[in-house]
Amino acid sequence: MSTEPTRPTALAILGDGYTITVTLAAEQQKQTIIEASRRVVAVIDQDSCDLANARIKALASVRNAVEKSRTEVKAPVIELGRKIDGIAKDFVADVIAEESRLSALVAEYAREVQRKAREEREAAERERQRIEREEHERKMEALRAEQEAERRRMQAEREAHEAEMARLAAARNADAEAQAAAEAAAAEARRAQEEATRRAQEAQAEQERAAREAAERAAAVAVPAAPALPTGVTETVDFLVEDIATFYSKFPQLCEVTVKRAEVLKQIKKSLAKNGKLPTVPGLKIFQNLKPKAR
Repeated sequence: MSTEPTRPTALAILGDGYTITVTLAAEQQKQTIIEASRRVVAVIDQDSCDLANARIKALASVRNAVEKSRTEVKAPVIELGRKIDGIAKDFVADVIAEESRLSALVAEYAREVQRKAREEREAAERERQRIEREEHERKMEALRAEQEAERRRMQAEREAHEAEMARLAAARNADAEAQAAAEAAAAEARRAQEEATRRAQEAQAEQERAAREAAERAAAVAVPAAPALPTGVTETVDFLVEDIATFYSKFPQLCEVTVKRAEVLKQIKKSLAKNGKLPTVPGLKIFQNLKPKAR
């Protein structure tokens, strides 16, 4: 069940208001003039033209009288409307000011929330990039260690092969001393080969360990998602026009061009009075209308 208090009606019209009607005399006058004008069915000579013009003036007098009375009848209503607008404006002035103040506070809070979230995302992104950079450096170091271990292993194999060839050569020469030296060299070569293999395995294990640790750190650094806006705040898109000519040149389909009709007619009439003929204006078709004088 809602606990919000019932809002009273802010404005009210006191009195009986207005009753608008057309007077009987005006209605009779209109019918008389219309019936007289309907008897003019053709204009074939100056007399019938004068009669038609007289009927036009009579019809125009009815129209002008209605327009005048309409203005007079509307005057107090218009004044009442102005008073209503003034009363309503004065009544809500402090309400609007307070609404604007609170709206500004809420908007400032929303901007602060977005600023903090943006800084957190930027910090998380910098941390992620740092971890990726360190991981890349560790991978390169592990790769260099692995390459060095492989180089030593191949050198040990080469030295072992050379020692074995020397031992075989010494055996063929039945040189016991040379054979012993060759066997010692072969043993040393085998030891160096085993050491190189061990180092290569350790380098590979270190590389795998560093990769696991980097993956764990990267998983721990998660870029926070943009937070939801505070309750009661909506984010909208708006714009201000800084250069209408530039915008129109790029997006004419998104603009409206309106001709200043009154100003254009003024300039055309001025040119006609000066030159005695209608001007030619690019983009306009200029012509003259003929209509009877109503008054």
